[in-house]
Amino acid sequence: MKKNFVNEKETSELKNSTELHIIDLDKLEEDSAIDYDKFSKEENLRMEPTTTPSSIHEKPSSGIMTGILKINWHLVLLVVFIFSVIFIIYRFKNWGTKVDLDNLGIIDDTNYDVETVDNILPLIYEGDAPAVNDGIRKVVLLGNDTFAQNKGTSDDMANMIAELSGATVYNCAFTGSYLTSTNNYIDTKTDPMDAFNLYWLTTAFTINNLEPYEAVFEQCADQIPADAKETFDTLCSIDFNTVDVIGIMYDANDYLAAKPLVNHDKTDDINCFTGNLVASINLIQDTYPHIRIIVMSPTYAYAINPDGDYVSSDIYCYLEDYKLSLYALMIERTTSMQGVSFVDNIYGTINENNADQYLLDHISLNVEGRKKLAERFVYALEYYDEKEE
Repeated sequence: MKKNFVNEKETSELKNSTELHIIDLDKLEEDSAIDYDKFSKEENLRMEPTTTPSSIHEKPSSGIMTGILKINWHLVLLVVFIFSVIFIIYRFKNWGTKVDLDNLGIIDDTNYDVETVDNILPLIYEGDAPAVNDGIRKVVLLGNDTFAQNKGTSDDMANMIAELSGATVYNCAFTGSYLTSTNNYIDTKTDPMDAFNLYWLTTAFTINNLEPYEAVFEQCADQIPADAKETFDTLCSIDFNTVDVIGIMYDANDYLAAKPLVNHDKTDDINCFTGNLVASINLIQDTYPHIRIIVMSPTYAYAINPDGDYVSSDIYCYLEDYKLSLYALMIERTTSMQGVSFVDNIYGTINENNADQYLLDHISLNVEGRKKLAERFVYALEYYDEKEE
């Protein structure tokens, strides 16, 4: 009996010590509502060790590293932004080409190309009586001061053209004349120089209109150029049946004298700049259709304002809004309609950029300027030579 006796106190303590680990299996099957996840979490929490002072020396968690990386990206973006601002400021301060203000008014035209409006046309002739082929190319020059300057010397345009081309060249230009006619007749009393405009000269060698000139030379010898009679006699002595080319050039005199430019109601009005050219070309083509015609525009010239100062002829107008360049461009339009060649001198030879190199005054050309002009004429003269061979 003594051995079966169990100390109640020990039994109670033993029961208490094992109570947490006793699971009633019979009841477990009946109780399906047990939350095992919750049970596991509670057990883990119960077993998790408490934080000790040594934990402050442990490696930082991944969350802290992510924060540091975010701070670094912000720094990178900030650096990029700063460099971008510096680059923009640098480009702004160094934009374009620096210009020396002391040289701002000096123009270097050595590499400056000016587009010309040349229109070089062949002779279109369907007649039965072409020019007499004597094996010599004959050229007659009609115009004013540019052709007439230094006439009879090696430096005049006729001799320069002859030397460059091998042609026989007759210089029939009259100093101080205009392309435009003042009247519809030759008035020997009030304007004897009007007899030497292009149209009236053309009537002399096309329809033999010589009588008015006899009066001019007899009555007005002191009002016309000293070589006018000699030049006119040369013109009348030429057999135009043997002439191959007529070259026509008038300088800026018509512009400077405010001669009328155009009559839209009468295209062959000889009292207008373009009309006189039209009427003259018509006479030549009707009488000598075998002759090729080359018309050259005036070169650049300065205008002169009321104070006597040289000013740009592309700005200053003597008549309405007619600039010198407009006179030149109207020649181009007229020659194109008439089917004759046009050489652009105002842009292609002596222009506003290089005028000071070739002008003696506001309009007269020096030797180098005339040489350039002669080269341009020969360029048009021989333009179709190789093509015809």
